[in-house]
Amino acid sequence: ITFGEATTDNISISGPPLNIGYTALPYTSNICPPPGYYTVVSGITQSCFSKKWIPLLSDNTPFPDNNGYMMLINDMAYSSPKIIFQGTVTDICPQVNYQFSAAIINIDTPRTTSCFRFSSLTLQVEDNLGNVIGSTTTGDIQFARYNQGWHFTKYGVNFMLPAGATGVVVKIIDEAKALSQCSNGLAIDDIKVIVTGANANIAFDSTPVGEWVKTVCYQDNKSFTMRGNVDAGLVNPAVQWQQSTDDGINWSDIPGATDYSYTRNFPAADTFLFRLRAFDPAFINNPNCGITSDLLKVQVDGPPSDYIISNNSPICAGQDLQFQ
Repeated sequence: ITFGEATTDNISISGPPLNIGYTALPYTSNICPPPGYYTVVSGITQSCFSKKWIPLLSDNTPFPDNNGYMMLINDMAYSSPKIIFQGTVTDICPQVNYQFSAAIINIDTPRTTSCFRFSSLTLQVEDNLGNVIGSTTTGDIQFARYNQGWHFTKYGVNFMLPAGATGVVVKIIDEAKALSQCSNGLAIDDIKVIVTGANANIAFDSTPVGEWVKTVCYQDNKSFTMRGNVDAGLVNPAVQWQQSTDDGINWSDIPGATDYSYTRNFPAADTFLFRLRAFDPAFINNPNCGITSDLLKVQVDGPPSDYIISNNSPICAGQDLQFQ
């Protein structure tokens, strides 16, 4: 769950609410939600509550979605636990190690005086039979510290699906605390259930480490080679290159791209994301039972579009010809 992406870089416009059943919190379109409410935003301004919150100008993953949304919560004390988020995950594999995680940040401005409180959350995994099979607590989520930007902290719990179960319910639970008049701002992003235990790594061939974007012109018909490897943890894994043309929302297997290197030419304008999937050959037909790499991006630029050029012609000799 990444909460989607804004169509504009205006952080004063809220995003859509979560679907019914995902949270017990009420939604507001106010980018400065009152205590007990949540909203969805692509950034946080210091206009909220007289600069009570830090200026958070992007979500947890500013690339490749520069205007990605996050869940913004004005947390308050509850007399009993409150479900901030829950979701059901089906069609996962037995005897495979998974991790349920979320990126969370305390957005209150660090201070030592006046009214403040720290939220504490529980990440819990239940099988479809109602048994708790994994749980961890964040403890008090302290003030974020600025170090070349504000950074989320990833909290996670590992689990394995027991025999007889067919899926899991994952929950982020706000723990009950002594009632207080103080509220606490939180942002949550990138709620994931992923296979864990090994990493798949990819990079462009003959490219400096850390360069994950290539930009070319469609007329160049340029070719790039991508290479990958899989850490120890999967025995004799099979691999499959995948691509997405909608900012990573949907992924499709690239036919025949089942080696550790993949070469592709780009004769048409579009934006492409690539990743490498690795999996036990026994689970080849189940996309939820493998690991996936980080992303490589190829931006193929086409002719300029969406502009209008006009002028003030016809004019007489000696007058200025003006272009807009």
